[in-house]
Amino acid sequence: MNDSEKIIKKFFGNEVLARDRAIFEAGISLGALFHQFIGMPLKKDKIFISNVEKMIEESISTQPYIKSVDVKINFDKLKNHENPYDYSVLNSEIIDVKLISEYENIIVYSRIKFIEELNFPLMFIEKIEG
Repeated sequence: MNDSEKIIKKFFGNEVLARDRAIFEAGISLGALFHQFIGMPLKKDKIFISNVEKMIEESISTQPYIKSVDVKINFDKLKNHENPYDYSVLNSEIIDVKLISEYENIIVYSRIKFIEELNFPLMFIEKIEG
């Protein structure tokens, strides 16, 4: 355990288990991703979209204990640009994110996905190992 983690552990309290912390780290990162990037202007260009996906993945991967981030933007739901004022924005219905966090050998697989039946972008845990 590094010096920073020793300091940080004092703030989480003794009742917070490694499993709780792994879930917390996943939730913080999903929330940051969602609220930081939703509304970003997009153009319907496969290279552009691929670059946006990679940029979001790399940005969120810098968060503590995040092992991997996989971002998919539904290209088919983007507008075709008829004029300079006609563009799409990143929204909750077109983004699908899979995120893996790990803290003290606890691995959390979490996700943001638009659930049609709920008409809502749900953030949820798919599974936990360890």
